Amino acid sequence: MTSLRADRTDRADRAYRCVECTHRWYYTKPICPECGSDTIETYDLDVGTVASVTVIHATPDGVRSPNRLALARFDGVGVLAQVADSVDRLAAGDEVRFADNYVLRETDAEVITGPRLVAARR
Repeated sequence: MTSLRADRTDRADRAYRCVECTHRWYYTKPICPECGSDTIETYDLDVGTVASVTVIHATPDGVRSPNRLALARFDGVGVLAQVADSVDRLAAGDEVRFADNYVLRETDAEVITGPRLVAARR
C-alpha cells in the first residue's frame, strides 16, 4: 500500500484504489471520493480499451487543432486523454496504453504537459 501523502506525484500509468471500499479513480485526491477514507493505495495501469473518440476543432489558445481525444477504460477507471499524433486511426474497442508526457497546451504564461494515448502493441 502506498501512502498518498508520501507519494502525491501523478503518473499517467497510475490509478488509485480505496482500501476500505475498493472504489477506483484516476486523478490524485487526498481521500476516497466515494467513502471519504484516507487509506489509499496505487496500482499501475497497463492496457485500456477505447470507449469513444472525438475530434475538437475549436480549441483554446495553445492547444493543438484539431485535437483528437479518446475516452478509454483502464482496469476500473475511465480516462479522457489526447490521442498521440503518431496514431493514424483509433476507434471504439481498440486497445491503448499511455505514452510519455507531451505538451498538451502551451501559452506565453504556461506549459501544461500530460499523457497521450497510443495504440497498444502486444
